[in-house]
Amino acid sequence: MSIWVLEALKGVGRLLVQPLFYYGIALALVIGWRRVKRERSYFSIRVYNMFHESKLFWRSGLVAGGILSLAAVAIGIVLPRDAISMIALVTIAIGLTMQMRLLSPAYTMGLVFFIVSILANDKETAPALTRFFPELSETNMAALAILL
Repeated sequence: MSIWVLEALKGVGRLLVQPLFYYGIALALVIGWRRVKRERSYFSIRVYNMFHESKLFWRSGLVAGGILSLAAVAIGIVLPRDAISMIALVTIAIGLTMQMRLLSPAYTMGLVFFIVSILANDKETAPALTRFFPELSETNMAALAILL
């Protein structure tokens, strides 16, 4: 039992190390702040508070991510570290547009799927990508498709 508790604490510690975790919180707060400003200019009153997006972020995002992580571990899906880094970079780049609808997994994972399948295996673009992401061409495309 103590091994399970120790591993659970390690998992929480690993979550707190992830930069996308903090980026998601900051993005939800900025989007909420912008929405409140827009609501006040349209209606002269705030409809929802600034933390409305944060509540959705915590409830749906983390629960769905936890379930997906458990399912991926149970099935045995393995992605190289470079593929996970590419997913993080694409998520940050799309998040900078401040359009929450573009952060759908269909767009983020689709763009990563495109980068891995076409750009990482192309003779002209592969040297530039392998310089920063050497294991990207070894990504299992079926695992990416399952995660989509």
